[in-house]
Amino acid sequence: MNISKMNQKQLSGLASIMKTIAHPERLRILCFLKEGRKNVTELERLLDDNQSFVSQQLRLLRLNGLVVSERENGFVYYSIEAGKKKQIEKIMTGLCDLCQI
Repeated sequence: MNISKMNQKQLSGLASIMKTIAHPERLRILCFLKEGRKNVTELERLLDDNQSFVSQQLRLLRLNGLVVSERENGFVYYSIEAGKKKQIEKIMTGLCDLCQI
């Protein structure tokens, strides 16, 4: 979609997603979740950070509709919200291209 043709609601939604993923650790979480669902313990290990911090970042991602959670066998697993997965991947790819990563 051409950004000049987006309406105010679409632009606000895009800006909200961009603000949410602007934090380096939330961006890293999304990168790990692109590979598949993970629980907090797995993300703690991957991010080399504590449970409280990881949970706080996941909460913000969940509140902004970017990730969903589901309980299974005593664990809560997080994954990218299915309806936003392609949109998030496009944004992340565009940012990586822009930064030549």
